[in-house]
Amino acid sequence: MRTTNYDKYPATSQQGELWMGWNNVTSQLNKTIARTANDTPFILVVECYQGVHQAELHAALAALNPAQLINASTCFKSEEAIEALTRPYLTDDILFGKRCPFTFDDFIDTKQVEALKNNLPKANELVVIYGEGAAVVAPHIDLLVYVDMARWEIQQRFRRQEVNGLGVQNKTDKPSIHYKRGCFY
Repeated sequence: MRTTNYDKYPATSQQGELWMGWNNVTSQLNKTIARTANDTPFILVVECYQGVHQAELHAALAALNPAQLINASTCFKSEEAIEALTRPYLTDDILFGKRCPFTFDDFIDTKQVEALKNNLPKANELVVIYGEGAAVVAPHIDLLVYVDMARWEIQQRFRRQEVNGLGVQNKTDKPSIHYKRGCFY
């Protein structure tokens, strides 16, 4: 019998620091944020892998007491527009689809981004923009943080119907539909 070489627990060794728990993470962010004495806001961008629990992230980032806390999904096109854009690539086949040529810019409503930029505070205040596509909609970035997750975990979240696809409200779709969306766009 052939033995498998599949690694169920892959790991990559990294150098640096690790903070566990939201209190430690937000404490470190507070230490890192250098609020300058000029007339522009300090923009912390927290870019996320699709499937991160947004409510948990929102609550943790609110502890930083920002002047504004903005979920980047408010800058997405409507769900109907995203469905129309992606439907030809998902196809009606249960398994197969077509690779799409999209970038985050294709999912973003430019009018919403302009509104976001126009509503930023003018003074030296903290603004936090978080979620999928946050780095795309931010007018500039003073500090960028990336929130990632293991692929296995997102698969479990799809199975538990905890997360939506990018720009759509589809928690109750079959996990296979989520996988297909993740593969083809």
